[in-house]
Amino acid sequence: MAWTHLDSATVASHQFDLYHRDGLYMIRVDGLELMNGYNHESEDRLGEMAVSLCNNPHPHILLGGLGLGYTLGRIAQNLGTRGRIDVAEISAAVMGWYRQYLQAQFFEELPGNVTLHHADVAAMIQSGTRYDMIILDVDNGPQALSQNSNHFLYSPQGLQALWNGLATNGQVLLWSSFESAHFLERAVDTGYQASCFPQTLAGRETPFHYIYCLVKKG
Repeated sequence: MAWTHLDSATVASHQFDLYHRDGLYMIRVDGLELMNGYNHESEDRLGEMAVSLCNNPHPHILLGGLGLGYTLGRIAQNLGTRGRIDVAEISAAVMGWYRQYLQAQFFEELPGNVTLHHADVAAMIQSGTRYDMIILDVDNGPQALSQNSNHFLYSPQGLQALWNGLATNGQVLLWSSFESAHFLERAVDTGYQASCFPQTLAGRETPFHYIYCLVKKG
């Protein structure tokens, strides 16, 4: 069965398209698949890691990128009523798609400790709030795809802004479809303890996604 096109939106000169098939959804940006509901294991693991790695038992978490909602769903499921989750989504259309088509897969009602913000995650990082965990799920990895402005996040200046936006011993998790030794080098140069965790599936020898973890020490 082919994907059915549901809606389109233009965000900062990029075209976002929402598709549906067999109860699942896909988002493409400028014709390139950004995410789809058939493959969300790594987003689930990202959400699980975000909660399990937090040093604060009542953490303040910032999630950059709402997407199809899988990362948020797993964070909220694992966090329960503890702490707070702020979600920054730059596209009003994506937020609308989430509310109309996707939210019911995860929640009857959005949990009271979850707030959706129509905002650029870079602006929230630099707002003065100190987060225990910042999760970046806004691109296919540490290079801009959905928004040219995301280049900033992966630059030395962006890594420093992330550092400033973290509480003591806070952490950054970044979802990626590829490895980038240069990104890890920049993170280490900024002062982070940096690691990359390949995500594998049973029966598949090569990793299918990666999760970067940057820990602010001191």
